[in-house]
Amino acid sequence: MINKSIRVTKNIKNARLYICGLGVYEAYLNKQFVNNEYLMPGFHCYNDYLQYQTYDVTSYLKRGDNLLSVYLGNGWYRGRLGYEGGFEKIFGDDLALIFEMYIEYVDGSEIVFFSDESCEVRSAPIIQSGIYDGEYYDANKENSSMKLPLNIIEIDKRKLFPRLSLPINIVEKRKPLKIIYSSNNEKILDFGQNITGWVEANVDRDIHMYFGEILQDGCFYNENYRTATFGYYYKSDGVMRNVRPHFTFYGFRYVKIIYDGEVNLDSFQACLLTSQIDRIGFIETGNNKVNQLISNVYYSQVDNFLDIPTDCPQRDERLGWTGDAQVFSDTACYNSDVSAFYNKYLFDMYNEQNKRNGSVPNIIPTLNPRIENYAGNVLEENIYKKAEKLKEMLMSQDSSPWQMRLQLYLGMYLCMMEICTI
Repeated sequence: MINKSIRVTKNIKNARLYICGLGVYEAYLNKQFVNNEYLMPGFHCYNDYLQYQTYDVTSYLKRGDNLLSVYLGNGWYRGRLGYEGGFEKIFGDDLALIFEMYIEYVDGSEIVFFSDESCEVRSAPIIQSGIYDGEYYDANKENSSMKLPLNIIEIDKRKLFPRLSLPINIVEKRKPLKIIYSSNNEKILDFGQNITGWVEANVDRDIHMYFGEILQDGCFYNENYRTATFGYYYKSDGVMRNVRPHFTFYGFRYVKIIYDGEVNLDSFQACLLTSQIDRIGFIETGNNKVNQLISNVYYSQVDNFLDIPTDCPQRDERLGWTGDAQVFSDTACYNSDVSAFYNKYLFDMYNEQNKRNGSVPNIIPTLNPRIENYAGNVLEENIYKKAEKLKEMLMSQDSSPWQMRLQLYLGMYLCMMEICTI
């Protein structure tokens, strides 16, 4: 956790926070959650560009002393990624933070606070976190006074880039339908729908949550998650709190809980976490089974549209496979306004193509040169045609700036050139 003291000496007209974290972060001003979105700055190739976010923090500041606190987690930047065990520290070895806060006073004067040697590093209650490996939170360490060394590192500030990623928000909350007591003496919450996100709980003692999509013989099962099975562990300080993960997410319908206390269903709710995309397509028929199929398709989209279009939201993968994205793109455009969402994904594709003479990798963002599969070479013309159709569809929407369209068309040209030279 990185702290910065902010002293306000006059009445504020407006204030803005520009911030970028390596890996994911949550920012708090005077203990109030500033960004109100999660897993920022999102998943992109940090070697190519660094997305920064801008927040209006006027209402969070008061005259006198203020405290900006930023929690950092491994996320996609430093955490384990990739199937078959994956890799760690793909984009970097150290967590880092850069920010500037601009304050304009009512009298017209301005002051700027920024990340520098005056920042203070303290140990955080988030003991361990990872996209695949879940999270361990120890409430006993929330007020830790342990100071850690502050290291100033140099980054290429030319890589700082205004955000393309949409906000990642909680768009739906669900109470559990029932609790299941299995033949294996398990306590299992059934939320009635497979979603991506996490569970919030009101508890005053330790709890360990394990997440799964299905039951087997009425018992909890998540072996299909491969190595991504840790879930969420909260170590209590004895105080009743509303707790949740911060720097991970899960794909689940069922949650097995290890909890030494009475289970009250009202104390739990599942939170659906996804990129903030407006739904524009609705279909309802007179056949309940067809309606359920339509619902399944939509939830599959929402569950897999968390900053990038992924193959799955639950196991040790959750990657942006280009083939999956292309096959589903028609349906996605009918269901939702995905112009901004795909705009960011295609920008990532353009950057990857620039490094590969036009080849389209299997996975975008790629996991560094350690995993280099060239879908453009393998699928050749078929990939080109599907990519052309997807980009043609998206570029016809007026919401994409013309500069971005030009870059993406250049990416298509590179792809075509590579195919022609095979």
